[in-house]
Amino acid sequence: MKKIVKVLRITGYTLKGWNNCFSMEGENKEDYRIVNFYHEILEKLLKKGLKFPISIRILKGHTAVIQDFRIANEYYRDDYCTVCCPEDLLTEPQRFEIERDLESGRRTEIEAEIGGEPLKLIKYKVEAKTHKLKAKYTVGDSIIMGNYEDMSKGLIKKLNVNNLENKGKKS
Repeated sequence: MKKIVKVLRITGYTLKGWNNCFSMEGENKEDYRIVNFYHEILEKLLKKGLKFPISIRILKGHTAVIQDFRIANEYYRDDYCTVCCPEDLLTEPQRFEIERDLESGRRTEIEAEIGGEPLKLIKYKVEAKTHKLKAKYTVGDSIIMGNYEDMSKGLIKKLNVNNLENKGKKS
């Protein structure tokens, strides 16, 4: 049975720099990991006039996909996130990719438990070019997921900028 829920806001997102995953809160006050969309794309659509609530379809537990007729097909991912999505919902090629990444050491997994709930911690080794920031900053603890507003304020404070629209200029 397909279960559609209306979501009201973004509650958290990853901070890896690009193609970030995110979670959203439903009208039922539950949080859902969205596995078929990128945070940056949703933010762009919201700025262009897309309004909440947005329809999502629950795949399993708290894993969901955006499924809203107001969003054009080209904005949706062709696959699910291989970190956020339970492996049994991934395509066979995606599962094979995970297997190769584990064998090569690019991906490591640790089984954990938080609040009695099983959790898989996933770490990827990536090679990326660094870019010099044009603002003062200090390196602190990594933030993976958290409150949307708190993370934005914390990042702005770390970068010593007043708003994100100033394109990295020192405040």
